[in-house]
Amino acid sequence: MQLSRPPHDFTTSISPDHFGALLKWLRDRHGIAQALVVVHLPGTIDQQRYSSFELNKRSPTFDELSVIYQALKDADVRLSLRDRNIFLDLARQQLETKRTHKVHKSPKEWDDLRSKLAAIDRLLDAPSLPMQTSTPRNTLLSRMEISHLIGREGWLASLYGAIAGKPSIKWLILQGPSGIGKTSELHRIATYFQQHIPRYYIVLCQLPEREQEVIGADVALEFLLSEIFQDIGLVNASLPTESLQARMKYVLDGLARADRPVLLLLDNAEHLLDEQGDLVPTWRQFYKQFVHAHHRASLVLATKEWPTKFTLETQWTLQSMVPALSHDEGIVLLQRLGLEDLPEEQLGHVVEVVGGVPVCLEWVTKLMREPLLRGDWSAFEDDDVAISEKARAQRLGQLLEDASLFGGPIATRLTPLLNRVIRHLSADALAALNDLSVAPLPLGGPALKILYRDPAPLQELRDASLLAAYRKRVQLLPMAAAQVKQLLSQSQIREAEDRMIEALQHWLERSIANTQEKGLVLTELACLLLRHHRFLATAELVLYHGWLSFHAGQILRLARRIQQALAERPWASPETDIEAESGSLLLHYYLASYLGETLDTEKRGEDYERMYKWVTTGQLKVEPLMEVHLVDHLMLGCVNEDRYEEAQQLLESCFTRLTSLLPGDAELHATLLSKRASLYSEWSGYAESQEQVQEMEYKRSQTIKAYEESFALLERAEQQHDLRPLQRDTIKKKQATVLNNLAYQLNRARCFAEALQRINHCIDLKKQGYADLDSLAASYGEKSQILAALGEFEVALRFDELAREEIGRSADAGDTRSQADRWIYQVNQARLYVLIGRAEEAERLLRETLPIKTQRRRIYKVLADTKLPSRMQHGYEENRS
Repeated sequence: MQLSRPPHDFTTSISPDHFGALLKWLRDRHGIAQALVVVHLPGTIDQQRYSSFELNKRSPTFDELSVIYQALKDADVRLSLRDRNIFLDLARQQLETKRTHKVHKSPKEWDDLRSKLAAIDRLLDAPSLPMQTSTPRNTLLSRMEISHLIGREGWLASLYGAIAGKPSIKWLILQGPSGIGKTSELHRIATYFQQHIPRYYIVLCQLPEREQEVIGADVALEFLLSEIFQDIGLVNASLPTESLQARMKYVLDGLARADRPVLLLLDNAEHLLDEQGDLVPTWRQFYKQFVHAHHRASLVLATKEWPTKFTLETQWTLQSMVPALSHDEGIVLLQRLGLEDLPEEQLGHVVEVVGGVPVCLEWVTKLMREPLLRGDWSAFEDDDVAISEKARAQRLGQLLEDASLFGGPIATRLTPLLNRVIRHLSADALAALNDLSVAPLPLGGPALKILYRDPAPLQELRDASLLAAYRKRVQLLPMAAAQVKQLLSQSQIREAEDRMIEALQHWLERSIANTQEKGLVLTELACLLLRHHRFLATAELVLYHGWLSFHAGQILRLARRIQQALAERPWASPETDIEAESGSLLLHYYLASYLGETLDTEKRGEDYERMYKWVTTGQLKVEPLMEVHLVDHLMLGCVNEDRYEEAQQLLESCFTRLTSLLPGDAELHATLLSKRASLYSEWSGYAESQEQVQEMEYKRSQTIKAYEESFALLERAEQQHDLRPLQRDTIKKKQATVLNNLAYQLNRARCFAEALQRINHCIDLKKQGYADLDSLAASYGEKSQILAALGEFEVALRFDELAREEIGRSADAGDTRSQADRWIYQVNQARLYVLIGRAEEAERLLRETLPIKTQRRRIYKVLADTKLPSRMQHGYEENRS
């Protein structure tokens, strides 16, 4: 699907009829609020005074004109030569035609003002060939402050080596999008050669940005030749005047005769390309002559665009994308820009969101400093009211979630480029532009192959510097994506998102090696499914693989996004269908603990019972594992009320319903067996609390047998040759859970050596990332109890401490389930203190747990209620899902 219309052209020619109208037009052209200009003005020009200028009710003084021009530049107004000329003409007209106190300045004063404005906008006036000087100018003093620049040292070092090497690269293209820092890096390269390799002549030719002023490719070449002519001190009186080709030959001959190497730097080289994005014939000719001539000169061009189809001679030329700032470099920049009080983890997320583009990082910090730009009332708070770090962190989080983050002034940097390149993009590249505008994260090869037959459309977008600088991933620049999405209809966005869902599903299920990236892809896929109100599909994805979102640090974000989606579409409304209602309920109950919510267990039981009835009557179609999940929660309700026979009936009925699937689905069979083991474990704990020793031992033996059978089936499931990588990961996670619970039962059965072997295997899997939120705490705790039973008390205390640190970390992060379980670890800490003779401390810990009212983990309440229970064996069993 192609773009339905080109982006709005902000460079349309206008003729404001008075000075105030010009000021307002310059702002409106870039979507900049008046307040943003005012913050850059001195205190003598407040909002009211400046507003009167724009309304033509008052005229600025002559001395205020340059101040206003500077403020417009600082507010990110992209000034052109035409803007400067109109500014001067209308200002002169305004001052000389005032009704009272007319202002008349001499021509010299107006010329001086023109020079001041030129120093502000740094734009070249109309080209003219300079008079010859007999000595080289060679006094390039950096025209830009570069001491603040950070990062990219390795990339820069490779460029320095290419330029100063033997043989040296003659033609070097630095390509990158708006705001990536191409101009800054040209100045950094120039400064490096000035300071570290002083034998070089340095020639810097800074063309105006093409978005501001189109000067033509031939004029751009004239500028470059003129700069070379002046800066290396050619000996003749003047350049040839008969033709551009003659001047080209003269300057190249001069480079060949130069007494030292020459470094040429040309900024904004987009002027070298025609409307189709191809190198114009004049520059093709110059390129061939330049690279084949015998000289010691290197030309470095910085450009937003460069055509891949233009063949470069690789022995003399090099094309390099200006890299985005790395994760760590971006954090350092944000800290320098004033966000040093915020957590590095959050700052790292900012870097990811903006693709490491420096200008976008600066924009985020500007929005944080000036909330008025976003309509934030905190801009009106008293200066002496300090905003807390937590409030600032919350503001930053809201900012990153704001869909309009890359709208307004930041987007206008890219709009002219989009205006230009869309005219010569192919239909496939335009379709790719649409698709990638809704891509929520950088896409890998498997996802891209689902979307495109070949990479040609992506190469077109890369030529136009519309893609973020990733080596093996593809993502549209955030500010480009924001601009493109504004131009798409809702139906176009939905179609693009449907394709993106298919691509992400394929990528997720088959080939992502990195666990964190799996979690990111899963989270974004779930969010896209939610946008399309596919609640049941989202629930089946999240309940089965949601543990990966935790490992990517995305679980809280996912929970909040789901909470927002459910609030917008309540599942209990009359128009909600059974599938949507079921998916909504499942998501709500699964993620509530991550949001710090306390669940109504009675209401949850009623909801699960209703959903299961829909499944058994055929009104609701779910995956078999989801059916087991429903039964598991219904069993939990029975167990909490000591209705074990009823729970067993539910489970055996589920076994019967799914019997035909079990021979071909080892994972499903193993999952059912693990639920049977879990039921027997709870039953055993109840028998122990009733001092029914024989029943307790029988149920424990059944528990161990079921867990062993479950683990054996999971090992068999893992070996299936057609198993998808994502499914294999979740099977490994289930193995870790079963091993933990098996070790718990073996420990209680006094099979300590076997229990230690199982728990070590479990911990190995969990350290590889196959674990739920707080489950490593359970395994550390279990190992501490096994070691204590084996007499290894010092090591046992260390693992007990690790367990309490893990559960504390989860509880402090707001997980209500971990908060509820914290007391369990206190009971077991007391148990260890009893074994090592610290009885008084143990009793104090146990007494603190006695007031706790809970149905969960019955055995732990038994232990807490038992005075110094030194004779009892126990451990940690993982929470049910």
